[in-house]
Amino acid sequence: MLDEFAEITTPKAEEIPEKLPLLAVRDLVVFPLMIVPLQVTRAFSARAIREAMAGNRLIMVVAQKEAQENEPAAEELYHTGTICVIMRLKEQDEASAQVLLQGLLKAKINDISELNGHYQAAVELLPEEERGPENLQEEALLRAIHENMHTFAALKPKLIGADIMPVIDTLSDAGKLADLVAAYLGLNVAQAEELLRTADSWRRLLKVNELLSREIAVLSLQNEMQHQINAELKSSRRQYILEQELERIKEELGQKDLDAAGELRERLNNMDLPDEVQRDAEKELKLLAKMNAASAEYSVIYNYINTLIDYPWFITSCDNLDIPHARKVLNSRHAYLEAAKERILEYLAVRSLKGQKAGAILCFVGPPGVGKTSLGYAIGAALMRKVVRIALGGVSDEAEIRGHRRTYVGAMPGRIVEAMMQAGTSNPLIILDEIDKLAIGSAGNPAAALLEVLDSEQNKAFRDHYFNVPVDLSSVIFVATANQLDTLPPALRDRLEIVEFSGYSLPEKVEIARRFIVPEALKESGLSPKDLLFSPAILRLIISNYTKEAGCRSLKRKISAICRKQALFLAEEKHPIKRLSAAGLTSLLGPAPFAADEREMHSQIGVIKALAWTPAGGEILYIEAAAMAGKSGLILTGQLGNIMKESAQIALTFVCSHAAELSIAPDFFEKHEIHIHVPAAAMPKDGPSAGLAMAICLASLAAGRPVSANLAVTGEISLRGRILPVGGIKEKILAARRAQIKKVLYPAPNNSDIKKIFAFERRPAGLFAVDDLLKAIGMAFEDISE
Repeated sequence: MLDEFAEITTPKAEEIPEKLPLLAVRDLVVFPLMIVPLQVTRAFSARAIREAMAGNRLIMVVAQKEAQENEPAAEELYHTGTICVIMRLKEQDEASAQVLLQGLLKAKINDISELNGHYQAAVELLPEEERGPENLQEEALLRAIHENMHTFAALKPKLIGADIMPVIDTLSDAGKLADLVAAYLGLNVAQAEELLRTADSWRRLLKVNELLSREIAVLSLQNEMQHQINAELKSSRRQYILEQELERIKEELGQKDLDAAGELRERLNNMDLPDEVQRDAEKELKLLAKMNAASAEYSVIYNYINTLIDYPWFITSCDNLDIPHARKVLNSRHAYLEAAKERILEYLAVRSLKGQKAGAILCFVGPPGVGKTSLGYAIGAALMRKVVRIALGGVSDEAEIRGHRRTYVGAMPGRIVEAMMQAGTSNPLIILDEIDKLAIGSAGNPAAALLEVLDSEQNKAFRDHYFNVPVDLSSVIFVATANQLDTLPPALRDRLEIVEFSGYSLPEKVEIARRFIVPEALKESGLSPKDLLFSPAILRLIISNYTKEAGCRSLKRKISAICRKQALFLAEEKHPIKRLSAAGLTSLLGPAPFAADEREMHSQIGVIKALAWTPAGGEILYIEAAAMAGKSGLILTGQLGNIMKESAQIALTFVCSHAAELSIAPDFFEKHEIHIHVPAAAMPKDGPSAGLAMAICLASLAAGRPVSANLAVTGEISLRGRILPVGGIKEKILAARRAQIKKVLYPAPNNSDIKKIFAFERRPAGLFAVDDLLKAIGMAFEDISE
């Protein structure tokens, strides 16, 4: 139909006769560009058409005011209409014919007369200016019309064919576009005539857009109501109707029903799978096609093939290798942790240079609450990779990692494969949380199952027991988290790239609280920064007196508790606290649980503070020694391990052999039995780092000289009096600073660690390196202001 329209040439104004045959139509207004088939059933209309065919095929078409009038008079006709051309005519008899018209130009009727048994009209063309949009409003209106017509066509696809929309999309003339769109809106005669009489093309287009928008709203509501009606049908009746309709559609399309095996076959044919996986799936699918659907094995094989198809074999996400972007993301989410951030940036640099999509296997080791898991999520955000967390705490079944064999009832893939499917890509970032909490049970050792997963040379072809086909994990970034490595098997530890996380110092915690914890707590409590002010002094007070940790979890809980109290005050319209003070802190959080014990702030003979490392951070251990008159000997209590007992024996031997240099009576140890006790006896203790503290404690007891309460020490000793390096030096020193200890003796070989850890301090206050045991004992007896 549109091809015929394309062949029609619109006549010029001077080519239009002054008088044209007049055709009156019922319930219809013909617009320019509109192609209309008509069945003519009135004799005077048929004569008007024959008159037009005898001439230039042009005819004036107008609408009747009253549709039921069979022979309308001149005054019963509208005086605005459209000059049309007769494209096709099929005469049936004297009074009837089938005619195909196309609208060309709008015109008004100045006079109507009768000629040869039909109406004739004196016509005058209505002026129409053809132009495109000249300002932003007109451009916006034009775009709105095009977009709304696409929506309208989607709602009524049977009304507007696929060949109509390209014509509408190419029209930029407001008048032609308004007329063509109006032809499909199903307007009543009065509305259509009003549009036809509107001379301003852009005003007419605006009116058409309003009518089109209203029609879209009505159709949308109609569809929604129809959906509601369909939903309210009884399920059995509705299902029957849909099934019958589906059967009819399939018959028309020449399709047949597909069973479950057929559906899997279609999906498999549309998938790109590795060769071995494809062969295995084909084999299982042939077996499935021969089975009865009621068989128990049927669902097992179906689920297996379905899982194979759902796995993201070749789906990958593109890494964002922009190093400045990654640095910005990491710094915006975490303060400090520079070693871990630097390792990730190194990975990005290597990737950007080599271009390979290799993964990485990292293990973040440190105390609880220092940000190990959250940094893993930040890495995923920096790389723009999907992140999946696998909680390994308490996992004791090897099948949790490798999956269950399909011979078992309820078999399923392992957590690694499930994580890949959850991510939907073959190169996600997987967080293996609490890897040190894996347990060995009767169902195998899950840590051993991780050996293949976390080996970059083997995980290219990892075999899950459920899949039993190679799965490529080489592009995955694995980030394991642990509090300590002692519980991990050596073989597994060897496969991990260890990144150590230390506890935070007081200034670091204050900065973390100011930048991250306080704003988050205020937001979660519905407060603004103006509602409650946390000064640095108050933050230090909370950290020192209300928390005792290496990380920031307790600090976060305390700050959140304060914000919730403030929210309660505001909700109850009480007088809220605008700026926190020490007194206000006590009223909100209660007495400080970790305030300094006055009884431990005085120097005593035979009592010293030792620094110890635990998975939760540094701790202060009190070592006490007492002498009992009688035979010589050594008693050790406090649930000490073998290494710690040996350290006590070494300390006793050294002090006995250097009694003269330490001003100790020569026969003191011969006449006294020595008892060394380490309080908190319920907790097991071990390690060599208490050797220095035990030696000073014994020297203090034997010489009768008190050890300053403001001193804490750590270090391993030898029989020659050398002081050897120890681990966990940062956590130990941070523990001393939390306890407000003014003087710390540490092994001189740990100087490199001190410089690296406290690089922000030119001369770390109160830290003294010692390498000789006699000198260290002398320094311990020096007066320190209390």
